[in-house]
Amino acid sequence: MIESFSPALNHLARDFCHVIYAVTNAATMTNYINFAINRNAAWIFVTDDTSTANPYERLPVYWTNEVNYVRSLNLAQPTTQLKILSVSNRVPNVQLTGAAGVYELQTSTNLASWSSTATVAIPTNTLTVKDAGVTNFSKRFYRTRQ
Repeated sequence: MIESFSPALNHLARDFCHVIYAVTNAATMTNYINFAINRNAAWIFVTDDTSTANPYERLPVYWTNEVNYVRSLNLAQPTTQLKILSVSNRVPNVQLTGAAGVYELQTSTNLASWSSTATVAIPTNTLTVKDAGVTNFSKRFYRTRQ
């Protein structure tokens, strides 16, 4: 039995990678991909190679299935959107809509240099964040990463 690793759910998915070898067929490969998603891993590679020297030296025979399965999962996710809902005393309420998970909200004053403003968890599909730090700037741009 494989247990859930819930502390990973408090961090950005891009911080986690699963690299799995000796998976003999495409059906089992999809199970491992689903498991990685449930464990909040943004990166995954599954191969059927069983070489003890280097089990990652080649692509699996089901590589096309793996790519297509991951692509279908990505396309099924809702589009991430940011929207300014309101501004009160120069403090905007930024609404983040997207797939449930942990996101990093980033800000910039020039669209070239970005800094992390907040790391937030969206338990459903929508969350509103107040950006109190904006009052020191004449303009502020937002983006998010998962």
